[in-house]
Amino acid sequence: MKINNKFRITLISILSLCILFIAYLVFTPSFPFHVNVQSGPQPTFIMIGKAQVCYIPFQEITNIGFWLNVIMTMPIGGFLLLLNTHKIKFRWVLVTGLLTGLFIESLQFILDNTLNGFMRFVDINDVISNTLGVIIGFYALQLFLLIIIKIFK
Repeated sequence: MKINNKFRITLISILSLCILFIAYLVFTPSFPFHVNVQSGPQPTFIMIGKAQVCYIPFQEITNIGFWLNVIMTMPIGGFLLLLNTHKIKFRWVLVTGLLTGLFIESLQFILDNTLNGFMRFVDINDVISNTLGVIIGFYALQLFLLIIIKIFK
């Protein structure tokens, strides 16, 4: 997608704000607003150092927290589409989503082990939901733009 420099700078600024908001949500010691994110079965945890780690995938797929993580990372997929000038293959969207989730969970793991009582836990389900969010955001925006282009042609 071709965009001019002013629009690109605007998009990068909005992306930066989005990343700051995500950082606020995932790196504050407790959830910033009250939502019952554990509405389904309780996941199985192990302790690694001072960090609680959920290593069993798909335990939380029915929890609202899983789907809030998907929604939280959807804008990253949209910005990935908007800020690239060449066609992006699925594997790069997948890798971007996977790296996003791994980055967030790795930092939470480090903070849990370095700050006593950080109160976050590391969860493979969050990596999965973050990856899914980036993928859905990318392809949902792509579909939306195709529909808009067809309508206005």
